[in-house]
Amino acid sequence: MNATARADSAFGIGSTVAIAVMFALACQSLLALPYEVATLSTDYGLGPSVAGWVGTGEILALAITASWIGRVIARCDKRILTVIGLAIASAASLASIATANVPVLVGSRIVFGIGLGLIAAATSALPAAHPAPERLFAYMQVVAGCLSVAILFLTPMVVAQVGRIGLFVCELGLLVLFAPLASWLPRAEFQGGVAAIGRMPKGAVRILAALALMYVAAIAASAYAVQAGLRAGLTEGGIETVLTVGAIGSLGGAALAGAIGKRWGATPPLAVGFVAQAAGIALMYAAGLPAAFIAGALTLYVASYFTSPYLQGLLAEMDGSGRVPALGGAAINYGSVGGPALAAVLAERADAEQVIGTLTAVICLAALAAVLSVVRSTPAIVPGASS
Repeated sequence: MNATARADSAFGIGSTVAIAVMFALACQSLLALPYEVATLSTDYGLGPSVAGWVGTGEILALAITASWIGRVIARCDKRILTVIGLAIASAASLASIATANVPVLVGSRIVFGIGLGLIAAATSALPAAHPAPERLFAYMQVVAGCLSVAILFLTPMVVAQVGRIGLFVCELGLLVLFAPLASWLPRAEFQGGVAAIGRMPKGAVRILAALALMYVAAIAASAYAVQAGLRAGLTEGGIETVLTVGAIGSLGGAALAGAIGKRWGATPPLAVGFVAQAAGIALMYAAGLPAAFIAGALTLYVASYFTSPYLQGLLAEMDGSGRVPALGGAAINYGSVGGPALAAVLAERADAEQVIGTLTAVICLAALAAVLSVVRSTPAIVPGASS
């Protein structure tokens, strides 16, 4: 689908809101992961290691489902697909609330990931029909960030009232509350696009890899944030405050991407975003000063949310069938699994903090190099016409 066709299918406010909210709901496994691991570990007696693997399995189920359905997403009714995903995820949440049997609980979490994977595939594909996909992805990131903040404050309150099922009550409540918005989703059955028949557009694999690597770097760096903050001279309470402010401040990064769009093309925002992430990680891990850690953590959060919409927007412009941007949604979740895995591999090293800081900064710069090689060699995705 070319730019003109996308412009002709511009979405209204209702559709934009619905896409953004449904995308945010699909991010629940990732956004609520710390609470889920804590709940399964302590309240259900699984221990940190097993609980971590359950959370990882849930996100993997999401990513694999999004990858699988992405192959045929061009022929799918996105509204119906989202409704099916909402139904599956809601049923899994209800099962998580109702059961005290650990194997059933673990199975319900995997099924929950599958349901969210269907929603993620549908909502990640829809921006391919939007005249400015990077801006729509930015709005989606803003809403996901708002949901993250809501989970941050709401979950402890609900847990205090209803006990260990509080997290599952929250996720079910959010699904039921926002499910009616699915009726506003465009159906968007795409017919064009080379990827619809199995071929990947030139450069798509490199952009997908860069998107996954960006999340690997950001999440792996965050995994050692407490240790890095303590070494910089902050208290645990101070570090928690910094990370909370960073999570809230990340909304500004996505909002800025939405405001700028591609006014100056794709290259400057991508270069600034990736370099800022690498610089933020360097400040967190290398300087050893409280002010440097605070500045680095805030920069990392904001830059990650600023950069992601541009990468996803490039994928949408490459493939009007919706398949490649749907795979972009899966790439984010693969990266979200890879980040903790990388941190775990390095955990036994005596110099783990220094290694993770250096390695994740290098990963950011390598991802930037991959993206720039695509942007420079694929003129069709360079112009800033969608500003």
